[in-house]
Amino acid sequence: MTKGVLPWYKIVEIDISRQREYYRYIKTMLECARAHLAKLVIMDFLQKLKKGIAPVDSFVKKFIYTDYYMWLILAIVFIGWVARSATFGFVALILTSSFVLLFADDILPLIANILSAVLMIFTDTIDAFLYLWPTFIPLGLAIAVFVVRNVRIKVKTPGEKFHLGKMFFPRLAVSLALLLGGVGVVSGEGYLMALPNTIALGIGVLAVYLLVRNFLKTGGDLDRSVYFAKILAYVGMVVGLQLVIAIARTGLAPAHWASGYWDIGWGNRNNVATYLIFTAPMCLFLSTKHRYGVIYLLMAVFQYCCLVMTFSRGGILFGMIAMVFGIAFTIWKAKDRMRQAMYVGGVIAVMVLCYLIFMDSVNDVIKSLLSRGTGLSGRDILYVEAWDLFKQKPFQGHGLGYMGNGPGGVHEAINLYWFHSTFFQVIACMGILGILAYGYNYVVKFMLLLKNWRNSFNLFVLVIFIGFEGYSMMDTGTMVPFPNMMLVAIMICMVEMFTSDRDTVTFDKLCRTEVYTREAALAVAEKSGEELAPIEA
Repeated sequence: MTKGVLPWYKIVEIDISRQREYYRYIKTMLECARAHLAKLVIMDFLQKLKKGIAPVDSFVKKFIYTDYYMWLILAIVFIGWVARSATFGFVALILTSSFVLLFADDILPLIANILSAVLMIFTDTIDAFLYLWPTFIPLGLAIAVFVVRNVRIKVKTPGEKFHLGKMFFPRLAVSLALLLGGVGVVSGEGYLMALPNTIALGIGVLAVYLLVRNFLKTGGDLDRSVYFAKILAYVGMVVGLQLVIAIARTGLAPAHWASGYWDIGWGNRNNVATYLIFTAPMCLFLSTKHRYGVIYLLMAVFQYCCLVMTFSRGGILFGMIAMVFGIAFTIWKAKDRMRQAMYVGGVIAVMVLCYLIFMDSVNDVIKSLLSRGTGLSGRDILYVEAWDLFKQKPFQGHGLGYMGNGPGGVHEAINLYWFHSTFFQVIACMGILGILAYGYNYVVKFMLLLKNWRNSFNLFVLVIFIGFEGYSMMDTGTMVPFPNMMLVAIMICMVEMFTSDRDTVTFDKLCRTEVYTREAALAVAEKSGEELAPIEA
């Protein structure tokens, strides 16, 4: 064989190897082309889909900020309650909520769905609704989509970050006090029985606060405090109508109303009174924000009348105390104080006229209320029991798992022994730990309110807290996670995020014109005597 020349079989091997390499190259190129083509097809489909749903997306994002959306939600709830149809009510509400979640980039409109959901319950038997559990699957998926999408938006948006908020550590302290309360004292079985309620009151309320703090949209022309106030005002109207229907269904004469036990399915007379303490002051707030605020004044009157019709003595007492402050703030914070005072005077005159027309029936209601007396309905026994428990275990208390034998009894649905007082519940169940945690929570909460006391929304939230916290000192208000403490978390979050030391409406209008600078707008505002605030950053 000639030197430097490969034998024929070696040449064949090299040729075959090159062919295999070439085929692998071709195959790789084809696979890449196929993958690229598939990617292009998918991207094209997604772009067409996005373009196709863009009108729907735009419509939904506009519609959910209208009064019509709130009325739709509350109509579903009210019809479901009146018809006693869990299937219609819950299915319609869940499907509506799921649809909104797929498009919404703001948690605020969903508050209407959450706060109204409880109003659809027409019986105290939870078994009546268990067959509806499959409907929560699409709701859970929609919630997951909402959270993932908005977390991505928050992460990708420059300057955006997750906020703990000023109430995070106070609420965390309360959560720890609830979890540590009774440790080493209450039995393991008792602790585990109360654990769901413990988590709901602590971590659950904290989670709601964080969700609202980070997924409540800011900026834009929408006054979110007004939007939120409308939600509560309309919810209060539904609650009032439910109460009126429940009383009418009993067939009792006004003179015997006090003997009736109003239970409208989702709550008794005390629960209804608590909800109205939340909603009525928001009607007064709205009356200061509209030219024809008399409509909202009448809504407030209706809700306060319903509050009296609950025959909840503590609710009426603290609700009326809060109402006095609310009426004073209504006149003080109105744009036209003289006109607002005339509206208030006119409403009072109408109420006096109605009293003169229906004097006998109204007097029967008053006599029925007075017939309930001023007794504590066994609460004094509970308070003595709570004090004795505190003296036994002053540091960590006996925990929410404590099951006593007093007149309060154990609430079967949540396995909680209620002492019908925030103070006595805290000292009995959480001891000094609870006193420090709740004290810290109250101090920070009221500092946020009083810091910006000139703001109208802050003042009316303060009115609500006067009624709610006062009534909770002789009832179970602060120990009810939903809707009570969730509402508190939402409101204090809005106080923290959207209110400044003055009102915003006129200043916003001035600053949106190119004529006024920030300083000039403030000067004009001061001369006009209006209380204004800078636009949200």
